[in-house]
Amino acid sequence: MNFAFAFEPAEPGLMHRSPRESAARIVVTREMRWLIALIAAATGALLLALYFLFLRLDLPEARLRTLMFVALSIDSIFFSFSLKNLHEPVWRLNLFSNRYLLAALASSITLLLAALFVPPVRTLLSLVPLGVPELLFLLSVGLVNLAIIEAGKWLVFRRVRRQKK
Repeated sequence: MNFAFAFEPAEPGLMHRSPRESAARIVVTREMRWLIALIAAATGALLLALYFLFLRLDLPEARLRTLMFVALSIDSIFFSFSLKNLHEPVWRLNLFSNRYLLAALASSITLLLAALFVPPVRTLLSLVPLGVPELLFLLSVGLVNLAIIEAGKWLVFRRVRRQKK
């Protein structure tokens, strides 16, 4: 999926920015380090809390493994959409502008569905079938994590937005 980001269209106004302003010489800027740390901490805490919730529910190991596998997969899919542009929220983006990213995401979703619904693949991965309520719950957890990532983007890059004004 990372390869698909190489084909992401340029952000609007990119050529009007000063190279110094965009920190062209520094790949991982101070803001990027903060964003990486924030996303890692928030996502890690959310998934760890989910894991401990499932442990408290005394779920069988195979069900727990399946739930966490799906949670991590959904998280990665939503994460990809959120990182298409670091300066704009995901709801303002053209999600269909990069056909390579769409192909990578479609492949990821197809493989996830195969892991869940194709018995030989499910057996190979030691997963168990999940019900619709469980899948909807995991989808909602993914949406919560997407909101956390978007809030992190807003918090980290608000100083950059203020300097532009």
